[in-house]
Amino acid sequence: AFFAHIVLHTLALKFVVPMFGLSGESDGADSNTYQDCSRRIACSWFSANPMYCLRSQYVYQHNPPCVYCIPGKEHLIEVNEDIGLYFNDCPAKEEDYDAPHVDVEAVKENLKELKGKASQHFEDMKGKATGQLEELKGKASGHFEQLQGQMSSWRMPGFGASSSDEPSKPLDDAK
Repeated sequence: AFFAHIVLHTLALKFVVPMFGLSGESDGADSNTYQDCSRRIACSWFSANPMYCLRSQYVYQHNPPCVYCIPGKEHLIEVNEDIGLYFNDCPAKEEDYDAPHVDVEAVKENLKELKGKASQHFEDMKGKATGQLEELKGKASGHFEQLQGQMSSWRMPGFGASSSDEPSKPLDDAK
């Protein structure tokens, strides 16, 4: 049973798994060399292995030796193409802990500038709103006058002037 399982498993890996593999163009990983990767990535099998780093310095006496890769200290790794070290980087900018976290004067200037822009924008909007309000008032008064003219021509029975069809009747006052 054990050997049958081994044979079936090997056949599945050999013939079935490749049917579900990726097809199409390669992403270039097959043509990528160790040197290309080592130029981009500081941590490699060599620089992450402390025994290799010690052996490089004390046994093989490489010049420069392989330096142990510590995150944040990658700039200390020196290029030595003879032993496969191609990574090169510059140190990070040093922080000034005494410097203020926020430039207060710059923030004040920005706030003044924003206040001026907001005031100008508010005045522009106020002017537009006033103009639109005056326009609406003009239209409304024109419509109001037109309605008054139409209402004055209406004759309602029992109110105002009499017509020949319906005589006007005085309203009875309550006694």
